Amino acid sequence: MLAICSMKIKFVSNTDSGRSKRNCIVYILSGAISLLLIANYILVVNTDGLVMREETDKTLALANRICTTLEQRDDIQSGHSLMIAGAASEGNYPVVSTLSNSANNYAKFGLTWSTPDGSLNCWRQVFRRYLGATENWCTETQFREIIASEEFKNMPSYPESGAIREIGDIVVVKVSPVAELS
Repeated sequence: MLAICSMKIKFVSNTDSGRSKRNCIVYILSGAISLLLIANYILVVNTDGLVMREETDKTLALANRICTTLEQRDDIQSGHSLMIAGAASEGNYPVVSTLSNSANNYAKFGLTWSTPDGSLNCWRQVFRRYLGATENWCTETQFREIIASEEFKNMPSYPESGAIREIGDIVVVKVSPVAELS
């Protein structure tokens, strides 16, 4: 960008006397405005990136805690299916970044979503990709049935007591409420 500005300044200084000063000023101002827009864009992208990184770190820390808790349970060790439902930022772990007010809403999502398909698949990928845990996960049909149940709706969100519960042969971890989709 500095190269473009120096070219603009060179251009303005090399213009012949027939060129009006007004055109030169407009030319320099357009370069300055371009620089300001690019600087603003860089700040916005960096803010979004920092908020996304904080949300990712928070979700991974939460996943580690859940994984450690689950590894100590006999039902998971004996082959029961696993279901983790909800998004960290919509449960007991809200977005707390000082930059979150300036960040794009999409940057605040983090690694997990609160929709049924997003919740099930996101947590599965977090456990597989980041923790190396290959648990036996419930099916999407089982997931949808459980989130529609009153038992799930009445469960507290993790880490509260009762947030990990066995429903049928599935160990359910409720991180937050899950939006019901048709």
